[in-house]
Amino acid sequence: MIKAVDLAFGKKHIPCFAHTLNLVALNAIQHCPELQNLITKVKTIVTWFKQSNTASNELRKATEKETKLIQEVSTRWNSTTYYMIERFLELRIVINEIIFRHKTAPPMLNASELSVLSSVLLVLRPLEAATKEVSGDRYCTSSKVIPLVHCLVLKIQPLQLEDSLANELKSFVLNEIEKRMGAIERVTPLAIATVLDPRYKKIHFQDALACSTAVAKIKDFMKNTTQNIEMSESDSDQSEKLEESFSLWDNHHKLVSKSWKSSQSDDAISDELSMYLRSPVVGRLNENPLEIWQDLKIQFPKLYKIAFKYLTIVGTSVPSERLFSKAAHS
Repeated sequence: MIKAVDLAFGKKHIPCFAHTLNLVALNAIQHCPELQNLITKVKTIVTWFKQSNTASNELRKATEKETKLIQEVSTRWNSTTYYMIERFLELRIVINEIIFRHKTAPPMLNASELSVLSSVLLVLRPLEAATKEVSGDRYCTSSKVIPLVHCLVLKIQPLQLEDSLANELKSFVLNEIEKRMGAIERVTPLAIATVLDPRYKKIHFQDALACSTAVAKIKDFMKNTTQNIEMSESDSDQSEKLEESFSLWDNHHKLVSKSWKSSQSDDAISDELSMYLRSPVVGRLNENPLEIWQDLKIQFPKLYKIAFKYLTIVGTSVPSERLFSKAAHS
């Protein structure tokens, strides 16, 4: 994977976005010892249910779909800690009744603690949704990173929470997002991919300089593409001259070449890029921007080549890790 990135884009390293979100959640929770104690209490109850066949059977019979509790795995926050708390709150009434009937059961959380966990879920839910969104393997993910960071902040900032512990967690989460992803718009490959995604373009950029830098890079790539085409055209002209010493159409070919070169001027490049950026943003109903570009490539031929290169960057290593896990189980 590293070699493939080196060949396509040079020596560049883009951190796994899902892993970064995982670190945001873990570090924020670690800064709240009271919250860690609450999570430990929940985990103790879940462990007791997992170890007690009687309690597990009672829980299955008491739920319509034989719902089970979810155990937390410390190394995989994004798929367990949030879901463990969510399922626990969902079944809290049944759990309380079962624990009340068993002397060996751990103590149940009180109403105040359950209220805190409900507020904590409101803070963690955007992180869970972003992790799930970027972990897919059937659509482009690199162009989603910058919009997801912006949407995360917009979801978490306005939360009005009654519990001081949940508000403390909210502050730590926002600080971690700023610390780890505050400069995400300056990561050139991700910025270019976002601009060239017809669903996002420039609307999620908060750093005007980072956005203009990405647009300038795209313009440079378009110029280089044009120069490469001109070189290949001149090479083909020379080979034709070698094969045919005399041609009545020499002057015609020169005129065609001159006309083509003038159409590929800086103004033409700027017009294509400007026209693309001024056109309306495409709705998100289509999850694959490469399919959208199949319709746009006739109108924006130079941008299409650059978009195809940068939109195929993977924003997270989750799909590859999932593939290795499947291979191990097969």
